[in-house]
Amino acid sequence: MYLKSVKIYNFKNIASQELLFSPKLNCITGNNGEGKTNLLDSIHYLCMTKSYFNSSDHYSLRSGENEFSLNGEFVCNDATTENIQISLKSSEKSVRRNGKTLEKISSHIGRFPVVMISPDDSKLVNGGAESRRRLMNTILCQLDKNYLHAAQRYNTALDNRNRLLKSGSRLSTDILELYDSKLSEEAYYIYSKRAELVNELLPLVGKYYAILSANGESTELKYISSMNKFEEISNLSLKEILADTLQKDITLGYTSTGVHRDDIDFSLNGLPLRQCASQGQQKTFCVSLRLAQYTIMSSIYGLSPILLLDDVFDKLDMSRVEKLLDMVASTDFGQIFISDCNYERTQKLVDTLNRDAFNYRVNNGIFELIQQ
Repeated sequence: MYLKSVKIYNFKNIASQELLFSPKLNCITGNNGEGKTNLLDSIHYLCMTKSYFNSSDHYSLRSGENEFSLNGEFVCNDATTENIQISLKSSEKSVRRNGKTLEKISSHIGRFPVVMISPDDSKLVNGGAESRRRLMNTILCQLDKNYLHAAQRYNTALDNRNRLLKSGSRLSTDILELYDSKLSEEAYYIYSKRAELVNELLPLVGKYYAILSANGESTELKYISSMNKFEEISNLSLKEILADTLQKDITLGYTSTGVHRDDIDFSLNGLPLRQCASQGQQKTFCVSLRLAQYTIMSSIYGLSPILLLDDVFDKLDMSRVEKLLDMVASTDFGQIFISDCNYERTQKLVDTLNRDAFNYRVNNGIFELIQQ
């Protein structure tokens, strides 16, 4: 499975472009702020129906415009092709597959698996718990439609419960109990899948970190959830917690506990990664985490996801970069996109990987194919 071509219109700083891609390796070079990352984000958007960087679609619009469109031609694992068009106009988003509009945009998620490694991944270590929940959701929503639907239903019930909590004296205990039951029912599935995922990630992160660093450091991931307090988790567990925190929630005006507050604790050699690791160690950990994600997704899909490597040289010494590139040069990896500021370094990379490659240079959102 790979992306054969893309047509981009008014996406971030890209006004209008039509690009062909290699099924193996694609390199994008140019100075900072010219559009390298925006191209990779457009590919992520085609796969996930949203930006890797921004929760609001508004930030994906080219300055001064009120609509954008992305059109991608994918070659599937059985050699058939699919055309995917995503457009945003006046804040209304639509997704079309082979010319037919999808009734549910969420049905597209997971059809073309994608993994992105970016300097923005530093938020996984230094950002709030929301970044780490987003990591779990991004992986699981691509792998498990039941998880995606459970998360959607949970968030709807959560929004309704929070509105009810803000109503003060008008609070209906019967309706509140209905929302509590719904939250608890969906939380059970979400919790169990997240716990399974962290257990799968744990040895893989350690494996990739050991390969990249080669210095014997040990990594650990620990799933943090309010539901961990129960020895046996059931669909009643969260309901009990919500009952215990009801008065606190009424005072606050929002739901203070639940799987929407979950987190993952990262550590290196038994010490907190955020406080005790260098920038290089943190970047190596994040890259290892994404490679673990890639491995899990490859195993479940039975095919290689598209791999987007944005500014891969950032905060990594050349020894770790070379080890990373040695890995992605293997046959276990499919189509790869790599962005970098340095053309000579990228060309050396292409020669080292010895793979068929397209090289693009970008200037102010305009891409020029300089080698094929």
